[in-house]
Amino acid sequence: MDACWDDHSKRWYVDRESVLETLSRWLGDGDDAEFRIESEEAFIAAAQVSCSNCREKIEVICIHCQSGRDHETGETLERFTLSNISSMDGALAATLELRRFFRMETGSEEGYLADHCPCCGAMQED
Repeated sequence: MDACWDDHSKRWYVDRESVLETLSRWLGDGDDAEFRIESEEAFIAAAQVSCSNCREKIEVICIHCQSGRDHETGETLERFTLSNISSMDGALAATLELRRFFRMETGSEEGYLADHCPCCGAMQED
């Protein structure tokens, strides 16, 4: 996957097809039943924090949902954030494509998406 620099936003990015191809093993086959939580009202919230390892100021993100549903329990959910994301649909993958430091953490038995420091590469806490 080749990254490109955007002078206007001062960020690196990769094209949508490259991201989808790279993340395809975590995206699933489009069957929503495989996802535990589903929300049509989600957005990305960003904040500036100090890296837990090198203490540099970095941007971290979270995915906040106004409402949603837990497929396992049938429970309706309101105002929550997602963590330990191990799979996602194509729409969320496309939204996250410019966030190259929000990537799969493979240090555990099952990988999940997490913020990483652009300076030292350390995974950040939820």
